[in-house]
Amino acid sequence: MRSHVFGGDAFIWEMDADGGSEQRLTPAGRYPVWSPDGSRFAFIRIRTGPGDLPGNVRVMVMDANGTDLHSVGSVESNLFGPPMWSPDGSQVALNASVACGTHPVQGMAIIDVRTHEQKAVCLKGMGLREAFFRSWSSTGLIAFIRDTGSIGTMTPTGRHVGLITPKGVRARDLDWSPDGRHLVWSTAFADDEIFVMGRRGGHVRRLTGPHPFPESGVSDSGPAYSPNGERIAFERCCYGEHKTYEIFVMYADGSHLRRLTHRRTSDGLPNWQPR
Repeated sequence: MRSHVFGGDAFIWEMDADGGSEQRLTPAGRYPVWSPDGSRFAFIRIRTGPGDLPGNVRVMVMDANGTDLHSVGSVESNLFGPPMWSPDGSQVALNASVACGTHPVQGMAIIDVRTHEQKAVCLKGMGLREAFFRSWSSTGLIAFIRDTGSIGTMTPTGRHVGLITPKGVRARDLDWSPDGRHLVWSTAFADDEIFVMGRRGGHVRRLTGPHPFPESGVSDSGPAYSPNGERIAFERCCYGEHKTYEIFVMYADGSHLRRLTHRRTSDGLPNWQPR
């Protein structure tokens, strides 16, 4: 049975894929992401900056059994998101304030997990200085979201940049399928729903919803593919007396929806462990 980690109240937890055997792994952290081989996971710790100044984002790595917790580097950023593992597990990338010419802009930093060496990636053109980098595919493409909500892809060097979503799409929370052929994402509206599309932007399909807003009070976000691509876990709000986020799972075609967590505190940002 595969497990996945999830964030709840700034702590990182692990549970079986059927929702059982919950255990806390870290004292504090956000956006946990398993390495491609499932032997460890990365997450971030954030210290926000004053006013509009960037905050400090420290990238942490821990073995799957909860040992060998250590930092591999830190960056300055105004956009906080999950680390992105390279397909071979040797690097992690994340949003960062980087120097492009004479001024710092919002770009991406790639960190070598072993040596801690950092490499800055700067983007030019297409208004991509406001891009939010979200997922690194097994085929080497990085998916990002512009400030308008449209989705694009590029290589880790910042080249071959292109927008792939149809006009009018406003997205967030991207994740590549394990084979790199599909992208799952949630809409950036109050009535958040989950969609999937091909890697070039075609064949867009709705997987959850539609949710009548505000009548239903339901919103879906944070989708994550299972390692075999057959299922998708995501967070759904809102449930119980405290109106919390809970983790659900469904087949990749949107069928067989199941709720996995039933706690009084919010749980979200699921990520599957490869085996």
